[in-house]
Amino acid sequence: MTDRINPKSIGFFTGLFFFSLTLLTTPPAGLTIEAWHVAGVVIMMAFWWATEAIPLPVTALLPLALFPLLQVYGPYVDGFTPKEAFTIAAKPYAHPNIYLFLGGFILALAIEKVNLHKRLALKMLLMVGTNAKYLIGGFMLISALISMWIMNTSTTLMLLPIALAIAAVVKDTTTSLDEQQFNNFQTSLLLGVAYAATIGGMATIIGTGPNVLVKSFIEDDSEYSSVEINLEQFNKELAIRTWDKISKLGIRTFEDAREYIRSKKLDTFSKSLFLPT
Repeated sequence: MTDRINPKSIGFFTGLFFFSLTLLTTPPAGLTIEAWHVAGVVIMMAFWWATEAIPLPVTALLPLALFPLLQVYGPYVDGFTPKEAFTIAAKPYAHPNIYLFLGGFILALAIEKVNLHKRLALKMLLMVGTNAKYLIGGFMLISALISMWIMNTSTTLMLLPIALAIAAVVKDTTTSLDEQQFNNFQTSLLLGVAYAATIGGMATIIGTGPNVLVKSFIEDDSEYSSVEINLEQFNKELAIRTWDKISKLGIRTFEDAREYIRSKKLDTFSKSLFLPT
């Protein structure tokens, strides 16, 4: 009995229950029956997605089957056919920005396949040596550069194991650091990789999801229908702002890090990340 009750089963039947509830009940005031049915599909997909009750690709394709069946786009009268409803439901799956995401994912797989992220990290180590400040700064630079072309989450996931391995080597081979100093170094290194990936992701359209969503919103919203986004100019502006952030952050990472931090009224935790105890 215990083996049959698992999170996937709970998620499957809970999602199915809420979906059935929207089919069998009347919508709340101010909500159309079509919107009520869409809400049911969304809730069911959320449960199935979170618990992986069924394969994720199948969950993602549910609207293709359910929206035409539920007549979400209107009743099949006056020449409006289920085929046209299916075409409307399928159109968002072929949105150009979806292919931007797809290209980023393929590029991330290619980088991981050929170990480009490891090559860049090792090349950086050969260039900067074992100086802690330059080591953290170098990892941040590599993280920002890679994150410009693939999702920042993918960049962080690829570089964190390398950063952890470097931190372990530093702990095993360096006797001049006490436990607190090593913890400060490791925390700075790991947070630096994640933070730099976020900054680098701002530099291009495909660097982070919100950039794609904003571009899609501006292009699709009728209020901004006259606005045309020039990708070259858009990426140029993002790159300039990203470099500005990295260069300012570099002050905290390299030569005058201690002087800069001491001149600012930072909290104790922020100072502990960069200043020796």
